[in-house]
Amino acid sequence: SAWTSAASQSDLQAAGFRQATVTCGPNTNHPGANGTFFTPYANFLCDYGSDRGLSQALLPYPMYNPSESAGGLTNQFNMAGSSLYNALQAQMQKRWSNGLTFLVNYTLSKNMSNTDSGFSTFNFGALNGFDQKPEWSIAANDQKHVANLTGVYELPLGPGKKFLNHGGSLMKNLLGGWQLSGIFQYASGSPIPIYANNNDVFLNGFNRANYDPNVPLNLNWNNYYKGLPVINTAAFSDPGFKQGNAPRNLDALRNPFFGNEEFALAKHFYLGERFNFEIKMDYNNLLNRMRVCGLDNNVNDGAKNFGFVNPDGNGGSKPCQGNNPRQGQIFLKLKF
Repeated sequence: SAWTSAASQSDLQAAGFRQATVTCGPNTNHPGANGTFFTPYANFLCDYGSDRGLSQALLPYPMYNPSESAGGLTNQFNMAGSSLYNALQAQMQKRWSNGLTFLVNYTLSKNMSNTDSGFSTFNFGALNGFDQKPEWSIAANDQKHVANLTGVYELPLGPGKKFLNHGGSLMKNLLGGWQLSGIFQYASGSPIPIYANNNDVFLNGFNRANYDPNVPLNLNWNNYYKGLPVINTAAFSDPGFKQGNAPRNLDALRNPFFGNEEFALAKHFYLGERFNFEIKMDYNNLLNRMRVCGLDNNVNDGAKNFGFVNPDGNGGSKPCQGNNPRQGQIFLKLKF
């Protein structure tokens, strides 16, 4: 409601604001406006008029527009963002003379930041742009463990190889030129924030929930299959008309583990010195892994939705797969 309404004036008085009598001059945003009101500062009426909502008057710095975030100012050149990345990275590569090559790498890391993007268009930004300290948390793209394995193996068959190596060009094209390859990827899930968007205390379009670290989260993505919340929702609550104390991202609350195996089988045909032909069969998500979608992370969505995966609104979850099922393709390639 308007900050000049009787109810809003009562709230401002109870909050300790003083009265001021103001007449706005011709060089103000609202010339001719005047009155005596409980107000956050003397010139508030002249800056915003009498119909501005109570939320603006209750901002920590009501003389400014909402802090730099979605719904407020959008300063694409805001330099307040910072991050700290530490990692242990290891890699091993080996090539054998019999046609086997593999590469393995592993990263153990931690990424802390107070924003998830250098451009406020791509994220919510700070809840209160004038106080960056509560924004410092684990980064949204943090993945503690990341492991990748790639390998290529030329089968030792046909002329010039170890087995079945007799014959000329015909046998080379029939038996030789087979190749197996694969890419195997495994990573920890990324952190999840928890919101409470019923009360937009900074006029930014969002708020964070209150979090009680003494209540166990009991994160269990298998609850999706049981029609239960995947977290203990009692750990979170609506903060009301004030800033929620939950971190920007919660380190202990993460999306499901990511795993993917991609496998390919190729056959090369040799058509003289200038031409060769390849047929390749490629499968992504070879083991047909099912990765559950993310959870409903707004406490104000109610007990039948908050904490569920793709909630059905009745205290359960609808089917939802967060990755693609097994997919295969065959392609042909002519080199000349």
